[in-house]
Amino acid sequence: QPPYQSGQLLSPGQQSSLSPVSSADGGLVERRRRALVERMRLRTDQRRNMDNDAYNCACPGSCTTHTAPYGSLSDGSGGGCPAVNITGRYTNGWRCHWTIAPTGAAELFLTFPSFELALGADSVEVYSCTTVSCDTRTSLSGPLSVPSPDPAKVYNSSTGIMRVEFLTNSYWVANGFWLRWGVERARECGDGFRDALSEDCDDGNTVDGDGCSSACRLEAGWNCSGGSRSAQDNCVRMCYQEMSASYGSDMVWSPVAEHAPNQHCEWILAPQGASNVTVS
Repeated sequence: QPPYQSGQLLSPGQQSSLSPVSSADGGLVERRRRALVERMRLRTDQRRNMDNDAYNCACPGSCTTHTAPYGSLSDGSGGGCPAVNITGRYTNGWRCHWTIAPTGAAELFLTFPSFELALGADSVEVYSCTTVSCDTRTSLSGPLSVPSPDPAKVYNSSTGIMRVEFLTNSYWVANGFWLRWGVERARECGDGFRDALSEDCDDGNTVDGDGCSSACRLEAGWNCSGGSRSAQDNCVRMCYQEMSASYGSDMVWSPVAEHAPNQHCEWILAPQGASNVTVS
């Protein structure tokens, strides 16, 4: 198919009157790039005309309505665990949606702390809806794919209702996305109250190296818990180990025969080929 100009959206079957790209500058790569953009635009057009009958709700936990004032959700693929061959990636051919409609909300805010989709193949779109059925809606984001949206970007619905749609193709997969929503705007990092919309943690300061960073992000090797909109987090160091041998042992040890202070320890026991594991 001949490439189309940037910004032009054609319906399936519609012909382009534009001339092909000149090959004077070795235009093969550019033609391929434009063809990829064209396919994405056509899929976007199909998405916009999608009705509820077109959803297959294949994403775990999708086609649901969430009424809590604060919360989070993901594409449903879950986290990865290489030790047991769990990739944590979504699957081809998903057509899913989630409706977020907190009871009595006048406004609604949404962010994507984590977002990774396959290049030009899959997309997410955020809508503001007038009703829970989302028959009348306005796109807040446009199709989101590659590059990923800024984690600090906040999408705002003045109706208090949003719908998130996710469409994957038949070729590539990636790690997917995770989003958070809330009925209030983000609070200030370091105020001692975890903001469910924009913070991983809040330990009451903006100091790095104590588990919760100066940007209120969880630091590697730490676990923070207890934080809420009315309480601050308590962060402790973690010790972690993956064990794949058929038999073995492990212990927490220090020269003075005491546990190291301020630690949270986890072990992944995944013997290769095992159908069950016994611990004593």
